[in-house]
Formats: sequence, structure tokens, C-alpha cells
Amino acid sequence: MSEAILQSARPAYDRTKLVELFGEDPKTLAEVEREFLETARVAEREIVNTTDCNQIARAAHRLKGASGMIGAASLRTIAETVEKAAKAKDPGPAQKAKAVKVKNPVVIIETTYGTITAELQQDRAPETVKNFLEYVDAKHYDGTVFHRVIKGFMNQAGGYDADLNERPTRAPIKNEAANGLKNEPNTLAMARTPMPDSATSQFFINVGNNSQLNHTDDSMQGMGYCVFGRVLTGQDVVKKINEVPTGRRPNGMGDVPTSPITIKSIRVKP
Repeated sequence: MSEAILQSARPAYDRTKLVELFGEDPKTLAEVEREFLETARVAEREIVNTTDCNQIARAAHRLKGASGMIGAASLRTIAETVEKAAKAKDPGPAQKAKAVKVKNPVVIIETTYGTITAELQQDRAPETVKNFLEYVDAKHYDGTVFHRVIKGFMNQAGGYDADLNERPTRAPIKNEAANGLKNEPNTLAMARTPMPDSATSQFFINVGNNSQLNHTDDSMQGMGYCVFGRVLTGQDVVKKINEVPTGRRPNGMGDVPTSPITIKSIRVKP
């Protein structure tokens, strides 16, 4: 898994494939290309700078997804080989959890519209829940708002304050959408960009039965959005948030509530 091997697999990616997926807008294509290159660089650095097989497998998985989406076929083949080799040496947290009874944590989400409690299903999405709880412990969510609300669809939060200033985040995580959990009403899922392994801190609460967001295969179109929790209490709060009036802000953001709906805090229930 040397850097030399990975360097040898850096072909030009297929721009035609990008145009098919995202259209011909130069700004959109430039952003997707930039994100792909950054994902590839970060993943390759992780692979060559650790001997942790689980970490190598996660990084290779991100590299595989990014390469497949953008049409860098030979780089995707190398990444897939690295991922399989690493998994063969380490079964990973999801498989280990099957052998050990996992107690799922519960979080209390205090909002200006009321309280929501949610079970985080770390037995099904261990890396996603770990990532979410790290943001909780850092109090990242305190003072953020539900910045995107679409009636009958979902309520999205976790990335912006009341002035729509974006909060800084850590590196993106592996998409665990293939865990069998579905985007059903009152489930929590990770928001992301078109890149499958790009989720950081933003999440959404499904309001509708959003089966179109479920994992169907490992392609860019079929990867889906990772569900990692479910609402235990406060379904009425979720519904109330989803019914607020929304509009477009001067910065171009759409579906923003006209009056801020703030997450006062998220804490793990003792």
C-alpha cells in the first residue's frame, strides 16, 4: 500500500461523466473536481501514514467512491484492492459489534420549538454515531439552526448559526448507508454533498417516507444517505418545525425558515 503504487494510478478523470451527472455549469464542475481531488489527497495520505487496517479500509473506501463517481477507473481499482486487503486483516467495528452487545446512546436535542430525544444506532452505524457524538461533546451543535426545512420531506441542521455563518468541521466520514436502516419518518440521517463520503456535521430528520434516499448499490447514484438514529420522543416538535414558513436568503440559500429555529444544545442522556 505504498504511496508509489497509488501515485502510479492517477489517470485523468472522465469529464464527460461529470457533465452527464451535474450538467455543464463551469462553477459546479469546478467545485466537484476540487472536492474529488481533495478527497483523493486526504485519503491517500491516510493510507500511507498509518498501519491501522480499519483506518486504511475507510480511507480506501472514500477514495474508491470518489474515483468511481468522477470516472478515474484505474485509481478506483487500486483503491478497491487496498480496501479489500485491509478488511481481510481487520473485520472492522460493524462486524465486531455483532459479537458484542452494543448499548445505543440516547441524545437530548433542546430546540427553541421544544425537546427531541433520539436513539443513535451505533450498532448499525458505528462510525457515523462516533462522529456525531464527537461533535456533540465539542458542543458544535449549540447555537446552530435548522437552516433547511422542506415541508413533508425533512428538517436539516447542524452546519450554520442564526446568521447563516457556517461552522468549521472535521474531515468527512465514510458513508454507512448500506447498514439496512431506511429513511423513514422520524429517523436521523447524515446530510452530504454529491460525493458519497462527504458527510461532516450536518444531519436531517426525515419527515416523509423518503425511500429515494435509501442505499440501493455502491454507485454514486445508489449510495444513499446514512440513517443513524431514530426519534424516541418529540415527534410533535419535528412536525411543528416542518410546518414553519421558509424562503430564500440574499446569500442564495433556499428553504430557510423565516424566523430562526435554534438548537440550544445536544447532550447525551445519562
